Amino acid sequence: MRNRPWVDAGVQSTVTREWDSVRLRAVQASAAPARVMLVIACEQSARVVPLAPACELTIGRGAPADVLLSDPSLSRTHARVRREGNAVAITDLGSRNGVFVAGQPVQHAVLRAGDSAVLGSATLSIQVIAEPDQGAAQTHAPRASCEQTPASSSSRRGPVLAGKLAIIRKSPAMLELQRVVERVAGRMIPVLLVGETGTGKELVARELHERSPRRGAPFVVVNCAAIPDGLVESILFGFKRGAFTGADRDRAGAFEHADGGTLFLDEVGELSPAAQAALLRALDSKRVCPVGDSRELEVNARVVAATHRDLFAMTEQGRFRLDLFHRLNALTLDLPPLRARSEEIPLLAEQFLLRFAIESGSAARQIDAAAMARLSAYAWPGNVRELRNVIERAVALAGSISIGIGELPASVRDASARGAAPNAGSTGALGAGLRAEVQGLEATLIRSALERCSGSRRDAAQLLELPLRTFEHKLSALERAARRRP
Repeated sequence: MRNRPWVDAGVQSTVTREWDSVRLRAVQASAAPARVMLVIACEQSARVVPLAPACELTIGRGAPADVLLSDPSLSRTHARVRREGNAVAITDLGSRNGVFVAGQPVQHAVLRAGDSAVLGSATLSIQVIAEPDQGAAQTHAPRASCEQTPASSSSRRGPVLAGKLAIIRKSPAMLELQRVVERVAGRMIPVLLVGETGTGKELVARELHERSPRRGAPFVVVNCAAIPDGLVESILFGFKRGAFTGADRDRAGAFEHADGGTLFLDEVGELSPAAQAALLRALDSKRVCPVGDSRELEVNARVVAATHRDLFAMTEQGRFRLDLFHRLNALTLDLPPLRARSEEIPLLAEQFLLRFAIESGSAARQIDAAAMARLSAYAWPGNVRELRNVIERAVALAGSISIGIGELPASVRDASARGAAPNAGSTGALGAGLRAEVQGLEATLIRSALERCSGSRRDAAQLLELPLRTFEHKLSALERAARRRP
């Protein structure tokens, strides 16, 4: 058995500990049966699995396991779990990489709400929900009860696993976003996700899929920005053998792969006009024609699109088709940037710390108060993706159990600490403080863009993805403010 990375079931993200403790108290105070959920996250996938009373399941990499995870660190049948009351008994089935609880290998252990176990590189945690168990009548069919199901509305303040990460929701904007996701996930309405790069649009798209009746079918991701213009139709619709040089066999496209499931078109604003026209026809007809074929295929894929660009402004500029824009944005969900939900920064940082410490075997287990203050003060232009990279770097550099300011990059290290919060009873002070913070951030971004573009206003506006007129207006306002200062 290989050496295991550090894992401590007692060191979990604050949001997970708080969530599970609240639920456990609710269960203990309620006479109603509870729902017990397994949350299993690994490198390539994640599962939220409900456990009915007395239900027994096997977890592994392949058949005949009931819960399948595409992770090479898992054995084909790695472990067995069985619900015992509101606890879960886990047994190692002779796996290659073992089962670990609180950092120790175990043959058999009992896990309760908030506990975690590590199977290979996958992390399994137990969550208890105080509400009637709808799966009690299905104990005779354990494989059916393993279906990925949407978390109930009672879990709104906890992390919702989607893909490789848990979506942390604490700010009002993110809680409202989740309420909308819960309402529309089961419908076929097209959804357009907008927001800055790195805000987690793919995670939200995956959650829409996992909460929908399509969750058992594929979730297919296409990065439109990475496809050369000449290959868009081949990637989206597939091609026949001999359709072009190098087409040595038939290949299905993304629409066909996503048939019955969800197709996530990331950075849809980067598509060329010809590709936009082809996509519009496929969406309208629900049919695709592989390149080199005269026969159309009927497809049933729900399309969720995402972009960091202003598509409406692009339609006014003639760079994006208005009919395609209206076809994609029956419902638009705007993901707020990380700087607008700073209360979630510590929770996200803890989640990343736990993950990277486990993966790398680092001794780092906490972020000290001074470093956390710098993380909270930083503007995060790269949003959650940038925070993830910063924590991964800090874990790699950490020489002790605590991450300090020295492990942070200079851009974060130099972030000024936030000022004291204004009096909560003074809305005028609150508004003035917010305006000052936003104006300060704009000034920093504009000056930085001008420096990077050697003073070219046009290039700086393009870098910031602002219309030139808007950029010049903001720059003039900054210059007037500077002249007024004594």
